[in-house]
Amino acid sequence: RRAVMDDRRGSARRAGGRWSGGDPVMGWSRPEYAQLAALIAEQTGLTFPPSRQADLEHALGEVLDDATSKEQLRELLAGETAARDELIARLTIGESYFFRDPGQFRLLREEILPGIAAARGDAPIRLWSAGCATGEEAYSLAIIAEQLGLGRRTTVLGTDLSRKRL
Repeated sequence: RRAVMDDRRGSARRAGGRWSGGDPVMGWSRPEYAQLAALIAEQTGLTFPPSRQADLEHALGEVLDDATSKEQLRELLAGETAARDELIARLTIGESYFFRDPGQFRLLREEILPGIAAARGDAPIRLWSAGCATGEEAYSLAIIAEQLGLGRRTTVLGTDLSRKRL
């Protein structure tokens, strides 16, 4: 692809609408960006206020080479496509490791899970680790439940928006 110069930013971009160096993909107007951000929020639950426009446009530029118009971009995002899945993977943190936030896990171990166990008696306990990427946080919950003697009655569900990471 040939590079062209954008006079407003003084930066190079590749032909076809994809910007290099993290510059905006298509120069969305505020109303257009609001519509795009609303579409992404509706489909994924991820929110991108105007202050994060450059982040979103950079991720779009990394993923959506084939979209040459704003309407094509909207169509790609609306469907269950590999490009949409890749965009979600780029927009989410994807950082996952055991006992990621020690303070939170200490609170879970010392106060929250014992409180839930006491309140539930012998009833099953269900824990949900939302946004757990590859699952280390979910396993961390299971380890704590086992350490507290709650393992046999505890079920842990780990989910993430990114199919790639799951």
